[in-house]
Amino acid sequence: MQECVKRGILFGGPVFVTYSHTDDDITKTLDAAEEAFSIMRRGINDSNLPTLLEGEPIQTVFRPK
Repeated sequence: MQECVKRGILFGGPVFVTYSHTDDDITKTLDAAEEAFSIMRRGINDSNLPTLLEGEPIQTVFRPK
């Protein structure tokens, strides 16, 4: 999510494409996701994924009782 936000794309969870999205919107989203996954892949391969985070990792906010 961090890397997508840096590229102007904000989403979490499922992504739903609608008729209001242009071809450029979809291309920009796919490009941002591809770049983000590339960064993640490098972090996993280099065993340093946590060091790429800017800030605290996302945690569960609500827990069932």
